[in-house]
Amino acid sequence: MSFANIQQVEIRQGPLQRFLGLADVCVRSAGGGDPEAAGKGHAQESSLHMGVFEGVPNAVEIRDLVIERLRRFREAGLGDPEDARAAAPAVRTPDRSTQNAVAELLEEARALGRVLRADAARLDNLAP
Repeated sequence: MSFANIQQVEIRQGPLQRFLGLADVCVRSAGGGDPEAAGKGHAQESSLHMGVFEGVPNAVEIRDLVIERLRRFREAGLGDPEDARAAAPAVRTPDRSTQNAVAELLEEARALGRVLRADAARLDNLAP
């Protein structure tokens, strides 16, 4: 997958992944669509390639790294700099207080998971 074609970077996380502190990072790029699928109303998805980092504990860092490298690539002097800025995805970086709140919430969720696993183990020991 080429940085020149990346169009979207997103984090997906289901309830079980959230409980385990994991997530998927999906990177989509343009090109190579299936013309038959495009005729069936799937034009947008068929014209995208997707790469997935599955079940990673550091999804935010991976996403931020890909976006930062994409930004550097687009600012590397290839084409008009104004075009590069216009084409770059709009990414809002959370401020420090938001990051701290998310980190605290994650630690609390992990602590809750440890308590639940310990309770489940105790209940297993009580079962006949």
